[in-house]
Amino acid sequence: MTEGVLPVPDDERILALLREGAEEGMVALLQAHGGRARNYVRKRYATVLDEHQIEDALADAAFRLVDTYDPAKGKPLGGWLLFLADRQAIDILRREQRHHRQRVEWADGDLVRGSESPTQELLDSEFAARVRHIMATHLSDLERKVMTADIDEGGAVNAKQLAERLGTDPRSIYTARLRARRKLAKHLENDVSC
Repeated sequence: MTEGVLPVPDDERILALLREGAEEGMVALLQAHGGRARNYVRKRYATVLDEHQIEDALADAAFRLVDTYDPAKGKPLGGWLLFLADRQAIDILRREQRHHRQRVEWADGDLVRGSESPTQELLDSEFAARVRHIMATHLSDLERKVMTADIDEGGAVNAKQLAERLGTDPRSIYTARLRARRKLAKHLENDVSC
């Protein structure tokens, strides 16, 4: 074994460390699965995200994984991290786009809104088309409505408010969101492994 390099624990141990709040859990997670997720995000968003933003997306995904990953559902830990990293990258793009649209510049004595952001092109890209296709063909009606609302809002919509809007209960929203995310992650992971 190389000096200074610790062996990577298995996924069960990584989860235990993460739930304990141990920093070594985060390190082990990123050491075991971060490379694949980073490479995926880098490949998909290289033209619109810089390295710092890619690392932010990966770190945010790693922090969110603790609260969202359920090993009982059979999804690989690395696949879930990849899915969350992709979602975080999209969230970063949406924030950038909102910021860009709201930016006001002074030109010739008049206030002029900033031009459209290049992130819009990405959101309308082949990847977005793939996500729309997966949503249309693999998600139930409620799962599709929940994911559409989340995407439109740039993040998870409050379950209670969304339940009222859709005429259901918050638990159904949580369940639909979780199932939809897993289905999307599975199909997107299959795209990456091809």
